[in-house]
Amino acid sequence: MRSLDDNRPGHLSTSTKEASVYLLASIAINASIYFLYRSTGLSAEYPALGSIVPWIVAINFSSISLIVSFSRFAKWNRHLRRTATLDLLTSLIPIALIWGVRLARWGEATNQLIGLIYVLYISAKGFVLVWHASTNVTERNSSAANAWVFTVSFVIYAAVTPWIALSAWPDGDEPHYLLLTHSLVADRDFDLSNNYNQGDYKLFYPPELTPHHALINSHGQEFPIHDVGLSILLVPGYAVGERLGAMLEMNLVSAFLALGLYVLAVSIGAPERSALVTWALFAFTSPLIILSSLVYPEVVGGACSIWAIIAFTEFVKSRRRMHLALAGLALSLLPWLSVRYWVIVAPMLSVIALYIVVQEWRSDLIGKLKSVLVLGLPTALSLIVFVLFDVHYYNTALPNAGYFLRVAAMQEPLFTTDIHVGLLGLFLDRAYGLLSTAPIYIMSIAGALVMLRRQPWVGATMVFVSGAYILFSGMSRFWYGGWSPPARLICVGAVLLAPLASLVISNRRVVLISGALGLFSVLLGVAYTAFPLTRYTVGFTGALSEFIGKHLGFDYGVAFPSMMRGETVDYQLAALWAGLSMIYVWFLVKPGRKLAS
Repeated sequence: MRSLDDNRPGHLSTSTKEASVYLLASIAINASIYFLYRSTGLSAEYPALGSIVPWIVAINFSSISLIVSFSRFAKWNRHLRRTATLDLLTSLIPIALIWGVRLARWGEATNQLIGLIYVLYISAKGFVLVWHASTNVTERNSSAANAWVFTVSFVIYAAVTPWIALSAWPDGDEPHYLLLTHSLVADRDFDLSNNYNQGDYKLFYPPELTPHHALINSHGQEFPIHDVGLSILLVPGYAVGERLGAMLEMNLVSAFLALGLYVLAVSIGAPERSALVTWALFAFTSPLIILSSLVYPEVVGGACSIWAIIAFTEFVKSRRRMHLALAGLALSLLPWLSVRYWVIVAPMLSVIALYIVVQEWRSDLIGKLKSVLVLGLPTALSLIVFVLFDVHYYNTALPNAGYFLRVAAMQEPLFTTDIHVGLLGLFLDRAYGLLSTAPIYIMSIAGALVMLRRQPWVGATMVFVSGAYILFSGMSRFWYGGWSPPARLICVGAVLLAPLASLVISNRRVVLISGALGLFSVLLGVAYTAFPLTRYTVGFTGALSEFIGKHLGFDYGVAFPSMMRGETVDYQLAALWAGLSMIYVWFLVKPGRKLAS
C-alpha cells in the first residue's frame, strides 16, 4: 500500500478502505468515551461532564469526517496519515478527562478543570485541522480552502457553545436581546411588557431581570431600547433550541465572519498560508472567540462590514456593479443592529463613492451616478423601512428610536472630552483593552501601513472606517462597554483591520516576538473560554488576571494600565506599552524587510 503522504499525481485520494479505517477508529473511540462515562456513575455528581459528552462525540466524528471528505473530494492528501493519526489521538483526551474526574474528584475545582481540559481538547482539535489546511492549501484549491475555513470555524465555535451555555448565564445586554427574540417567537410582537412581567426570561436567566431595557408608551406597552436587528435575526435558532439554538446561530454567523478574514486576506494579496495563519490567530482569540457564543450584535456587524469590504475589493478588480450592490446590501443591514454602526456605514459609503467618482472606468457622469446609486440604494431603502418601523412602534421618524429616546432621557452626557482616556482604555486597559487581551492586533496596525502603500483605496477604506469607529467609541463615557466582555465596543473596527496582519505575519526578523504575542493571545483566548465568568470585570483589575492570580499566585494584569482608575502609574504603563508597540510596528514595516512569503 502506498503512503498516504505521497503527493504524486497518480495518488489522488485515500481509498475507501483507508477512509473506513479512520471512521471506524473514531467510532470505537467515541463508543469508549460514552460507555466509560456511563460506567463511572458521574452523571448526577457532575452534570457538566454529562452535558458535554454528546458534543465530544460529535466533535470527534466531525473532525475525522472533514479530513476524510477533503481527501476524497478536494484531494487534500499531503500528510494525510499523519493528520488522521493526530486527530484520532486528540480524540482520546476526553477519556483522560473522565478518568481524572472519576479518580481525583477535585471538589469545588472540578467544573473549572472540566472546562479547562475541554477547551484544551477543542484547541488541540483546532490546531490539527488548521495545520492540515496549511499543508494542503494552494491557489488552485481556493474553493476547498474557503469551505474548510468556514466549516472548521463553525465546528470550533459550536464546540465551545455548550460549555458557555452550561457554565454561565447570559449577562449584560444579552438577556434583553434574547427576551425580544422570545417575544417574537412566542407572541409575534415587539411588546415586552408581558414577557418581563411573566418572567419569560427565566428560561435563560434565572434571577430577576432588572431594570427593564424598554420604553413604556401611553398604552403601557414596553418596546426595546436596543435595536431590533439581532433579535429578529435569531428567531430561527431560538425557535428551534431557545438560548442554545440562538447561540448556535451566532456560531454560524461567526464562521461566516471568520471566512471573511481569510477571503479578505487572500484578496489583498497575502499568500494562502499567511492568510490561514491570520484566520487561525484572529478567529480563535479574543474578542471573536468570546463573542462567537454570546448574544451581542458585534459578530453580525463585523461579518456585514468585512464582506462589504470584500465586495468593494472585487469591484476594484472587476468593475462590475454587482459587487457594489452586494457591498451596499451588507451595509444596509448594519443600522438595524446598532446605532453605533452608522459610524461604519457613513464612512464606508463615502470612501467607496469617492473612489467611484475619482477612479471609475467610465468617463461620463451618468455612469458614475449609476454606480453611486447602485451602492447607496440598499441603505436608502433600509432607512425608509426603519423610519416606518419606528413611526409605527415609537411614534417618531427617527431611525434607532429606542436608543435615541433612551439617550434623551439620560441625565448625564453620553460623550466626554477626555478622548485620550477612552482610546488608551480601548487598546491597553488591563480588563477591556484590545491589545492587552489580544496583542496580535499590533500586527494589524503594521499591516495597515503596508496596505496603504500597496493598495491605497482599499487600504484607506479599511483604515478610515475602522479609525472612525474606534475614535467614536473612544469619545463615549462608556468606552468599556458597561457590563460586557473585553474589547466588545471596538470589535467591528478591529476585525476590519485583522486581515491586514497577513501582510506582515511572515516577517522573520521579529518571529520570536510575533510568536510570543500569538501564544499570549491564544492562551488568553483559552482562559476566557474555559472560565467564562472571567469575561466580566468589577473594579480596576481584570477578572481573568485576578482569577489567575488567585490560583497560580501571580497577577499578570498589573503589567497593564487600568484606565478605569486612571492614576499616574496607569498613564506611565500606557506610555510604556504604546512605545514598545510602535517599535515593534517599525520593525514589521521597515523598508527592505521581507513582509510576506
